[in-house]
Amino acid sequence: MTASRGAIVVNPLYTTEEMKISNPEVNVDRVIREFLRIGEAVAGKWIEMPNGVLFLQMPPENPADGAVYVYDRKQRLFYQIDFEGNEFMDPDEFEHLAAEYRLLRFAEQPALLQCLMENTATA
Repeated sequence: MTASRGAIVVNPLYTTEEMKISNPEVNVDRVIREFLRIGEAVAGKWIEMPNGVLFLQMPPENPADGAVYVYDRKQRLFYQIDFEGNEFMDPDEFEHLAAEYRLLRFAEQPALLQCLMENTATA
């Protein structure tokens, strides 16, 4: 079965060190808010787990241009999750795609993103 937007494409982005954020393990809210501030965006959805945070970043003036990100709390690294099809979405689409693609597993176990990237590179 092919998912509605094709395969997931994972792109590592920034570490909290590169963003010059100190003590990120205690201040995860501040880490996510700083990431959003840099992108001049807001969080349309935000799901926080012990190992990671899954969120929809979107420009306040156009909620249909949202993109999915995961913050790996252990590695202190942000990932963007794209799809082969249109990667932009609104909060309702996020809910649908989060269920269809089981995106919450990436907040539960962000190391799965590394595995997915490695499998994609060798395919």
